[in-house]
Amino acid sequence: MGLYICEFEITPPEDATQMWGVWPFGLPGATEGASFDDAVAMAADWLLLTVEAAHEDGRVLPRQTLGQKPRHGGQVVAVAVENDAQPDEVTLSEAAIIMALSEDRIQHYWKEGTLNGHVVEGKTYIDRQSLNVLMDMFEAEES
Repeated sequence: MGLYICEFEITPPEDATQMWGVWPFGLPGATEGASFDDAVAMAADWLLLTVEAAHEDGRVLPRQTLGQKPRHGGQVVAVAVENDAQPDEVTLSEAAIIMALSEDRIQHYWKEGTLNGHVVEGKTYIDRQSLNVLMDMFEAEES
């Protein structure tokens, strides 16, 4: 089971005839809600559908950077969804996309033992949990 976290900026309506705006950081698209609570629920629905669609299409969504600042005068809310479809491992090229690194760099981390993985029929697979540990290490260095 995979946990995916994304921050959204939720903006209040300008008048009573409008909806609350819901804008994800780092992903294209948007949604809306009738109230602040509804907007947060819509953000969760939107995120789950986005994660499921990416999985069905064979796309890998990059890990989101947390700690965003409002861009449109709204409030930033972190939303997390669990998705059974998220694989326990990813290919080397998918790991490179997730980490925003080159495939050579990911292979280096795998060969030195920083990342766990294995080869099946000439294709390298990286354990997602070890990839998450590496991401956490990078984030700790940035702090």
